[in-house]
Amino acid sequence: MLKCNIKSISILIACYWVNNERIDLTASTLSKDAVAWDIFVKGGQIYTGGYYINKDGSRVYCYWINGERTDLIALPPNFTKYPGIRTTFSQDGTIYSLGYYLDSYDNHIPCYWINTKDRFYR
Repeated sequence: MLKCNIKSISILIACYWVNNERIDLTASTLSKDAVAWDIFVKGGQIYTGGYYINKDGSRVYCYWINGERTDLIALPPNFTKYPGIRTTFSQDGTIYSLGYYLDSYDNHIPCYWINTKDRFYR
């Protein structure tokens, strides 16, 4: 399997391939772009982490399990400068998403989500 983002008529579509078949990851009917950063397979389940751009132009961080999207709880407004999710995985039925945000000095601050709840390192 490979991951990709395909630019299609000025929008990005998050997708991956299984046995030469492209699987598009749905975002929202009102979204502009969707990006997948990683892919992880465990127990026949396909986990993909990324984000989509909502109708207001904001990034909504999410993960997909077998193509079904789950939105993560948004970071507080003072932590929303260029946040990103870099990997998503599952352990004992719990979904972990690891990422970062930029502080007011543009330092990368690690953060993570357990299932959909946020946690921060400082």
